Amino acid sequence: MYLFDKQALTTYCKEHKLPSFRVKQIQQAIFTESLLDIDEMTTLSKDLRIQLKNYFDLNTFTTETTSDSDETTKFLFRLTDGNVIETVLMYHRHEKESSTDTRKILRSRTDHKISEETHTLNRITICVSSQVGCAVGCVFCVTGKLGFKKNLSREEIILQLLVANNYIKQKFGKKADGTWNRLRNVVFMGMGEPLLNYEQMKTSIEYMLAQDSF
Repeated sequence: MYLFDKQALTTYCKEHKLPSFRVKQIQQAIFTESLLDIDEMTTLSKDLRIQLKNYFDLNTFTTETTSDSDETTKFLFRLTDGNVIETVLMYHRHEKESSTDTRKILRSRTDHKISEETHTLNRITICVSSQVGCAVGCVFCVTGKLGFKKNLSREEIILQLLVANNYIKQKFGKKADGTWNRLRNVVFMGMGEPLLNYEQMKTSIEYMLAQDSF
C-alpha cells in the first residue's frame, strides 16, 4: 500500500482513529514538500511515523543509474519485480538579460552548453514510462526491440513524478517566491505505448490533476 494513495490513507486514519487533518498533513508533505522518506515528515510524531512505515510504502524504486546534463536528467529505475524503466527530466530555460557583448562571448564558447550564469530555469518537464518494453515495435524505437513485458500500475507511473520532484528539490532548491521547484509538465513519451495501458494512464492523469495532490 502506498502512502500517497489518499483513499487508502483516509481509510487507515479512520480505522486507527487518527484525526482527519493527518491525511492533509501527509499529502502536503508528499506533494508540496516533495518528501520521499516518512522519517523526514517531522510534523508527525515519531510513533506515528513508525506506525505508517509498518503499513505503507512511499518509494519502492531503486535508482540504478542517473545521467545528468544541463538540459536533461535520465533515470533508470528498477521496480520491485526486477524490471527496469527509464524516466527523463527536461529542463527548459530562458536567457537572462545581459549586454550584447556578454551574450557574444558566451555564445562563442566551444562547449556550447547552457550556462547557469546566463540562463534561468523556466519550467521542468518529465517524460514518463507507461509500460516495461513495448508491443508496438516501431522500427526507429529502441524500446520496441525489447518486446512487451508488462503494463505499469497507476502507482508506478505516479512514483516516477514523486521521485523526480524529490530530485528537483535537492538539485534546484526553492524559487524566488519561496516554494520548491517542481515539475510543471508531463509527457507520456517514455517506454511503452500509453494508449495500450489506457486505464492506468487515465487514473494517473486524474491523480496528477487533482487539487490535493500534484
